This record gives sequence, C-alpha cells and structure tokens, in this order.
Amino acid sequence: MWRLQYGLMLLLAALSGVWTQSLPAGIWTGCQGSLMVLSISQTYLQGQYFQINLLNQNGVPVPMTLSKAMRCGYSETIDEWGNVLGLGSLLGCFATNIDDRTFSQAVQILRSPNANMSPVTSFHTNLTCTYSFSEREVMCEGTYMEVSVRTDVAPIVQNPNQDWSGVNPQDFPSSVSIWQVVFSYPTNNALTVSGVNALGYGVGTTPSRIWLRSPYNTSQTQIQMVNSLPLSVLNSITFYKQRWMVLMIDTSVACPTDGVSFTQEDIVWIVPRFMSPLANATGYADISIQMGINGLLLDSSTLQAQTYSLNVNQDLITITIAIGAPGGYYKSHAPGNVYGLTYSITPLLVHVWQDDIYDRTKQTIRRPITTPFMPKPLDVVDNTIPTSGYFNVSVGSVLNLDVQLIGVSVGPLAMPITVANNKGYNVQAHGLPTGFSNFSIQVPFNDPNVIQKVIAPDTRTYTLNVTFFFNIIPEDATFSKTAIVEITLHNIVPPTIEGYCSSTDFYLTVFYGSLGQNWTVYIGGTPVSQLLSYPHGYDDQASSFWIIIPYNTALAAYEDIHSSEVRRRLDVMLVHIQGIVTMNFSLSCSFPLDLIGCLANGTMTALAIKMETTPGILPSQLTLRDPNCRPQMADTMTAVFSFDVNTCGTTRRFDGNIMTYENDVLFPASGAIYWLRIACQYMIDDTELVEFGFQDNPAPVLKPGLGLVDVVMRLAMDASYIKFYNAGQYPVAQFLRSPLYFEVQLVNTQDPQVELFLEECWATTTPDPAALPKWELIVDSCANAADSYKTLFEPVVTNARVVFPSHYKRFQVKMFSFTQADMALEQLIYFHCEVVVCTSTPPYDQRCSGQCIPGGQRSARSVEKPNDSKKLVSSGPIAMQTQKIWTPLVAAVAFCSLVLLVAGIFCWKEIQAVQSNK
Repeated sequence: MWRLQYGLMLLLAALSGVWTQSLPAGIWTGCQGSLMVLSISQTYLQGQYFQINLLNQNGVPVPMTLSKAMRCGYSETIDEWGNVLGLGSLLGCFATNIDDRTFSQAVQILRSPNANMSPVTSFHTNLTCTYSFSEREVMCEGTYMEVSVRTDVAPIVQNPNQDWSGVNPQDFPSSVSIWQVVFSYPTNNALTVSGVNALGYGVGTTPSRIWLRSPYNTSQTQIQMVNSLPLSVLNSITFYKQRWMVLMIDTSVACPTDGVSFTQEDIVWIVPRFMSPLANATGYADISIQMGINGLLLDSSTLQAQTYSLNVNQDLITITIAIGAPGGYYKSHAPGNVYGLTYSITPLLVHVWQDDIYDRTKQTIRRPITTPFMPKPLDVVDNTIPTSGYFNVSVGSVLNLDVQLIGVSVGPLAMPITVANNKGYNVQAHGLPTGFSNFSIQVPFNDPNVIQKVIAPDTRTYTLNVTFFFNIIPEDATFSKTAIVEITLHNIVPPTIEGYCSSTDFYLTVFYGSLGQNWTVYIGGTPVSQLLSYPHGYDDQASSFWIIIPYNTALAAYEDIHSSEVRRRLDVMLVHIQGIVTMNFSLSCSFPLDLIGCLANGTMTALAIKMETTPGILPSQLTLRDPNCRPQMADTMTAVFSFDVNTCGTTRRFDGNIMTYENDVLFPASGAIYWLRIACQYMIDDTELVEFGFQDNPAPVLKPGLGLVDVVMRLAMDASYIKFYNAGQYPVAQFLRSPLYFEVQLVNTQDPQVELFLEECWATTTPDPAALPKWELIVDSCANAADSYKTLFEPVVTNARVVFPSHYKRFQVKMFSFTQADMALEQLIYFHCEVVVCTSTPPYDQRCSGQCIPGGQRSARSVEKPNDSKKLVSSGPIAMQTQKIWTPLVAAVAFCSLVLLVAGIFCWKEIQAVQSNK
C-alpha cells in the first residue's frame, strides 16, 4: 500500500505495445515481449493510498508478498515522480493461458484517502497479450530470473511387433507432471514441486512448456565470472512426465548481475556474449542481437540518430548510452545541501542464438540503471555594475522539471518570492533551452540589509549576502545557495594610535579619524569595553581615547627576560564597527623584575616565564635538571620553582668566600627549546635558621582488576563423559535416533560460589545460531515439551576432572534430521546453547539450583541479579549417517523364498520317486 502526493506524467513514448484506450485517464495497459505492463499515473492516484491486487482464475484477489511476487513473476515499481509501473510474466501464476499464445491477467486497483482503505474506490481491468515463444526463453528481470522450455517430443514410432492400442496414457495435471527438480549447487539436490516452492522458486507447466522462476540470491544460485563479468547462475534439471516417458529438461538459467560502469559522459553496460550454462559451444551461432530502451527495441536508424550504441565482438556485447539520452530522465537531489542530479534509464537487450542442443534460445534482459549522484554545484554570477547603484546577482542552473524557487533572504531578512518582489528586489526566473533555469535578484547598495565595511584607510565596501531557497518535488526536499558580492568606495580618513611606558605601566592614546567612534579597540585581543576598570577617558571633543595598562597584565606578551628585568609588548587593534580590521599597533617596553630568590635556609626560588618565541611549551611541564622536580605553581604563562640547594641536580662551586649554587629550568619535550640558568650565591661563614615538618603518607587504596570467564560446549563419545571429540574429528557422524551426549563447562574460574545455568538450547542447519530452520531442545531451562524425543538432563558428580559440579551442565538428545516436504535433509546439524553465569549463594541459591526453572522465576532472578552474565556457545557439526536396516518385510520375503525353494526341491524328488515306481 502506498500514498503519493506529487508526481509527473509517465513518459509513454518509450513503451512498446498497443495501449488500451478505454481505461480511465492515467491508466494504461500493454505488452512488451513476454511481459504484461500496467502503468498508473500519479494524476489518477491523486495523492491517495492505493493497492494493486491480482485476481486468480476464479476472480479472487490474491495477497501478494515480495517473495510470492518473485516466485510468480510479478513486480511493481514507483518512479521518483510517483508513477506506478507493474510488470507481469505471461507465464505468471495467476495468468490465464490459451494454447500458449494468448495470455490474460485480471487486475484490481483500489484507492482511498485513508490508510485503512475505507472508503475505497475499486477499478478492474484485464490485461491480454499474444506472444509466440521460442523453443527456450530466458528472461532477466529486476528481481527474478525466468526460463521456459518447450516440452514437445517427437511422436513414438509404431513397432509392428508390439501392440500399444490397449494402453491409455494417463493425463497428469501440471503440478504432477513435474516429478523432480535437481539443483547441482551446492550439491546435487533433488526436490519435489512443493520443495522447490518452499525454497522461493516458482515452477510449473503450460500446454507446451515447462518454466522455472528464481530470485537472484537463493542458496542454490552461484556467482560465476565470465570475461571478468559476474553472472547469477542456477544449474537445474527438471524431470517432466509426458505420455509414457519421463523427459529430463535442462532448466538452467543465467543472468548478468553487474557490468555497468559510468564515465562523466556515458553509461556503459557490458554483457557476456556467450553465457554458460545457457549456450553450448558446439554449433553456436547468433541469430540476432538487439538493443531497446524502456521495452522498445531500437532499429539501426534510431541507433545512428540517437545517443546510443551497440557493439558486439567475439566475447562481449557492449551497450553505451549517453547520460541524458532520450528515454531516460534526470532527477534532482541535494544531500548535505549540495545540488546534483541522477539520470535513470532502463535499457533492454534481446539476444537470440542457436546451438546443437536448442534450435533457438531467446534471452531478454531488462536492466534499470541509475547513475551515481552527480554533484552540480550552483554557479553564482555577479553582473553588478558599480555605477548602477544596485547589485545584480544570478544563480543556477537547476532542473525545471522538479525544482522550484520558494524564497530568498537578503542579509538576515528571509521572505517568499512575492514579498521580495513587493519590496523591490526584482527576483526573476530565466528558462534555458536545456530544460534548466537560472534565477536573478537586484538589491540597492544602500539597502539596510547590505553590510557596509571599512577595509583600508580610505576604503569602504558594500557587501550583499543573498540566499536562494529551493524545493525539490515530489519529495519536498529543500536546499539553498548563498551568494556574497562586494563593491568598493574610497572616502575615509583612518585613525592613529600613540603610546609610551613608565616603570610600571603602558600608556595608550587612540585618535579617531573621519568615521568618529565607529571603531572597536582591542588591547591584547580583549575589547576596551571589558578593560574600563583601568584608568581611561576621552578628550573634550571625544575624538580620542586614552587608557593606562599595568605592565604585569596578562594582555601583554613576553619578548625577552633578564635577571632583573623583562621586556613586554602590548598589541592594539582597531576594528570598524562592521567587523573589518583597519589598523594594528604594538608598544614594547622593559620593566624591572627579580626572577630569582635565594633564601637564607638554603632554598632557591625561580620564576620561569613563557616567551613569545617559545609558544609550544607548557609552563606546568617545565622541570629542573632533575626531571622529577616540577613547578610548585604554574599557569598558562609562568611557573614558580622552590627547591633546596642540595636537590634537583643543583651544582655547587666555590670562589673564595663565595659559594654559588646553579640549576637550569628546562622543557623536556622534543622539538621545543627552553633554557633558563638560575644561580644563588652565599657567604661561607653565614648562619641561618631553618624549619622542617613532616606529613603522614595516605593509606593504601585497593583497585579492582578484570579477569576472563568463558564457557565451552563439547560432545562426549558416550554417557561416561570421559572422552570427548576434538576439533579435528568434526563433523561427527551419528545414526538417526542415536544419543548425543553434550557437556557445557564454565572455564577460567575456581570460584565455587558461581553456577552455570542452561537457559536455551537449539539446533540449526548452519553455524549461524540465528539461522532458520531451527529446532528448540531446551526452552526456559526445561526440555522442549513439543519434542517427541525429549532432552534428558544428566547429573554431574565430583571426580578427578570435575572439581566444582556447579560449573558443569550435561544433557542427552537423540540424533534427528531436519525435514522439508516430509523428506529428510541430509545435511549438517549444529547445536547451540545460551547460558547464564550466576551466584549459587543466598539470596539467589534457590533460583540458581536445579535443571528446569520456570520462566517467571528466571525473569525475577535476572532483575534481582543485574550482573548475571549471558553467553552463547556452540558445538561442531553433526552429520546423520545412513543406516542399512534389515526390515521385517525384507526378512519375511527372504524366509518365504527359502521355504518355497526347499519345498520345491522336496516335491521334485517325490515326483521322481513316483515315476520310478511306475
């Protein structure tokens, strides 16, 4: 069920066949080779919910799923405009067939304004097509492959020595006339009709044909590379009962799954010319190779006149279609606000050949193709003439078919197109012959939404920031394109800055130019408005501004340092009120500062400063010579060290009565160089008092660690659970109903207070635990009640190998085989269990003990014990071994045969004796 809101008319010129004219407007039916076609325009659906039903031969609507549609040869697509295209095989499951020449299919179309389809409007139509099939036909559709083969056989030649007049051939219905279908991949596997249908295939017969239909991705299909091109290949033989014989018919099918590539200009589709297993190299000859578009075969003159080409060489068939060629369509997209296009087209390839097996094979391949997204960024063209007094800007191009201009914004003002034109912005559309359009807008220079900026001492700019807003239909996706255009005027007197320093402060004065106070002053990157706590003021005419900044401000940069002074620089920047930088000024001065302290108790202090020339260092990571000696305090610009002269790698030397201690402040990281030599001098005969203290070490803290707990599942050789199969012995072969002994063990733990618990156990035919089909063995920790051979739990006792029985669980199950259509499948079986590891001590001991625990109780335990650990564990594959059984019937027949033989010998001897007496 679908709902359509917008759309465009479906292009019918590219569709072949004769279209019915007596249908309601917007509905067309027709024929394309071996396909029936139903086209419904969005104009008929009118944005309503709709549903298309197929009617069987009794006129009853048939619920259609995707799998059933592929099996029965039906497909339904909706293009980007909302038009519906339905295709059905002439050999579809519900089509009416007359002599394999006339085919009909009844269709019901429902539409409603509500999702529950009430009230509903119903329309019925009947699609009818005539077609003559080749001996073998292969059709490659978008979702399925189809092959049909003629089943005619030569008449039986009458033998004069045999009389067949009394034999009447039995008339089998079509579903019975097919005995078996044998697939060769992955192994030879013979299936009945019901088994074939269960796997998602379709198979059936008509008065003169047998057909097989397959999705592309079944487990019996395989990808084969032919000339480096992938084919989806299904090798199959169908045994077909006809008259007094069984025919073995090759129903193999192969279809290309790729071979499409793109250049900037073209779509290139390459198909192998010779496809195994469809063609036999002996006697192979092409009859015709034709190209089509949207179901319509193209003649040679069309190929020459249009932008298509068909080339055939010894190995390949190459179809080249120019992007934008007739029969396809462009579609607009804007992912991530980037405008672009895709181009879609459905080429057709019809290849007819013959070989020494088939008189004629016809392969029809429909391949819908859509190019990858092709970005087409919109161009901005500035047509502004400075003397005109207004901006003239255009943007484009966009596709006329599905893109609408819905609004513009000029600066911060967004508005619909009608409002913009009423304001005098003059928004216009300009159509192009290519099917695209450009759009333009005119905005006066002095419009309040145009930004005016000062960018040089005498230069002003006018900047237009305009955005065009577009909408893509029918998906209602919006995108936009912004254009920024500037013009320049020259009539400005720039400002100036003066400054000087005292021993403690910076002094700055800003003289405004002709624009007055339309400037923002930044000192050290901070606006002056945030620094008004410092001394400041204006002159009488407010034409200048002054401010005093202390030397130790964080706004200034360190340029150089000495033992008794530092040199700092204060940067000043003027920014016009409209955000354009017009002037930079710097003031550098030296200020007295002691960087090193030498205390009488033998302690040295040092102030390390981050210089402008060393931006890569972090003061907090500076060290002394000993890397373990780090700053006592640090911020983004400075670090303070305090240390004893006998520590941190400090060296000592003597010069007469002077003792000198030296150390270095270093930055340990590679690539960044920072070195500051610090030194203290002491008189040798000086005496100082020092104090010391102590501090208790903090108590030790325990930190938890992480360990690994795991679960393994093994298959024991017998009920003793002593010997187990190893990895090299899988798959293990077992007879049907023979017992299998499984053990699940918790490993990598010696904790006796945890217990392993079996929650769910099941079997599958593949190693994937989530695969289908599956058979449940243990459900909610209990044996599956639906199993006729119930799973048995085995006790676990302590022995030399089993130290903690709570770490083990054992169960016994009888070997079985999965079945399909009442037939046993000879394949591998994998066993899986989901287990829970929980505590076996109170308050959880009652829930953790026992083999079978009710689901409600199990759920309660999970809530109360949130740390329960669920794990999934699986066994290696088990294979069913065929067991030859001497059945009672065979034994009885053998016994009776022996009795008859002995009796015959006895009777013969008696007859001989009687004759002798005579």
